[in-house]
Parts: sequence; structure tokens; C-alpha cells
Amino acid sequence: MITHIFGGRETSRPDLAQFKVMLGALDPLGMPIATLVVAGNEADDGLYPPAIERSRPVVGQGDRLYIGDSKMGAPATRAFLQAGGDAYLAPLAQTGKVLEWLTRLLEPVWAVERRPIRKY
Repeated sequence: MITHIFGGRETSRPDLAQFKVMLGALDPLGMPIATLVVAGNEADDGLYPPAIERSRPVVGQGDRLYIGDSKMGAPATRAFLQAGGDAYLAPLAQTGKVLEWLTRLLEPVWAVERRPIRKY
């Protein structure tokens, strides 16, 4: 059951209810296959596993690729997808030592000057 949470920092209208809608869609059609509606004060990270569970009866499980934003890259969500035999694609969060590691890994690439190659 969703409880109504009112007000919030993004609005000066404390009388307005807040809610979030998670939508799973099938690419390239953009066809909705699962929705999840929760109170506006729910953290985004925990919404992915229930939304994925709702989509699995439609798309199946195992050898599926889930694409999402950086919040989908949370360790618990990645572990959930891997445990189900699925893969994920999400931006790498710029936290902790990630930026330092990326810089070190990409230095050899940046050190070599190359002209762009057009590919059609």
C-alpha cells in the first residue's frame, strides 16, 4: 500500500502528494512492460529489483540486458541481475576512487595522439 507523502523540497506546495513511477520498457519499441508506483520519499536504488521482477514474466530471465541510469548501478541491483543470469549497462558512478582508477587506466590512451577516423 502506498502512503501519501506531502510537500517536499522541490515544491513550495505542501498540499501536493509526492510519488515516483518506475517504468520498464521494451526497446526499440518503447513499449511499457512493467510499472511500479511508490511514495515520493522512497530511495531510487531499491526500486530496480521489484521492477525487474515485474518485467521477468514478460521478457523472461537469463541472458537479458537491462539498461538504466547510475542508480541502477548500485551493487545490490547489479548482484540481483547477475544472480538471475542477466547483464546490465549503467553509467559508472563517480564515487570513491573510481575517477582515480579511470584516469590511470585511460592515461595510455590519452598519451597517443590519433586523428579521428570517420566510420559510416
